[in-house]
Amino acid sequence: MKHFFIINPSAGKVHEGNCRAGIEKVCKERGLVYEIGKTSGRGSILKLVKDAVSRGFDVIYPIGGDGTINEAANALLRHIESTGNPENVMLAPVAAGTGNDFVRSLDNSSVYADFTKRVKKSDAVAFKKNKFTGNEWAEYIGAVIDGKECKVDCAKANDKFFINIASLGIDACVVKNAVAFKKSKLCPDKFAYTASVVKTFVKYKPFVFEISIDGGEPVTGEYTLAAVANGKYYGGGIMPVPSASLKNGRLDVCIAKKVKKIQVIDFFPKYAKGKHTNLPIAQFAECKEITIKSPETIALNVDGELYDVDSVVFKVQDFKLPIKEL
Repeated sequence: MKHFFIINPSAGKVHEGNCRAGIEKVCKERGLVYEIGKTSGRGSILKLVKDAVSRGFDVIYPIGGDGTINEAANALLRHIESTGNPENVMLAPVAAGTGNDFVRSLDNSSVYADFTKRVKKSDAVAFKKNKFTGNEWAEYIGAVIDGKECKVDCAKANDKFFINIASLGIDACVVKNAVAFKKSKLCPDKFAYTASVVKTFVKYKPFVFEISIDGGEPVTGEYTLAAVANGKYYGGGIMPVPSASLKNGRLDVCIAKKVKKIQVIDFFPKYAKGKHTNLPIAQFAECKEITIKSPETIALNVDGELYDVDSVVFKVQDFKLPIKEL
């Protein structure tokens, strides 16, 4: 096997020099054929993966946050879709961002959990100053290399692949507003999410959705959000469907009916912790496909990427993504 590592030096817990040293240490000790690349801006991962696969690299290690992992997964899924062969490539995610939601569902042996215990979010600045050494990187990456090979489901939201969670409604608005605040010189990045929650809450009104599940009769109503889950976590640990599985061949859906503004304060803490499953406003379904239409253009969140839509078809794919599971 040939191993290709992609370092995202902008990720929250990545010190490029130490990470590179760790990769070289573990690969040389094991006598692996390997190469190291790094991101250089939006879209660069797609090019790196495409080039690596064309040169015979079959295990791709994106090192960074959920965005880094999702972009690498999309590149591999496009390759699988175009070639019809899922057997010659594999994703081996090395979670080192701030949220790391996708890997939480894959961490059966607590490798990632141990990594995050040693490197807390609050230590990110110190970490960039060599807190996590090359030897520790070698230990962590070695555990990923030794991970169990498995296959996980993948899905599309219209023509966009996703491996974790896609959503419409108030949570997507929070993401959209946070991005806008981060671009503003008047709001420091660390306050962007909080400012976005406040703005979204103040301007909140229910969304009108027409929903059809697996080709069934469309139902129109007022809703707060719709989360279509492949994985279990998003948004830094929020669990829209606590029972969601990456391997059940279906999409796990949570649809929250209209919530009054005053009820939002009560609903969302429970939603974030996955304790909303018994609430009457929360509806759940398993399906292969779900179509949601809106009379107005709204934000669609697809594994952290935002798109403006008025209609979206979420559909689980017939093929799966080979992956390293911790």
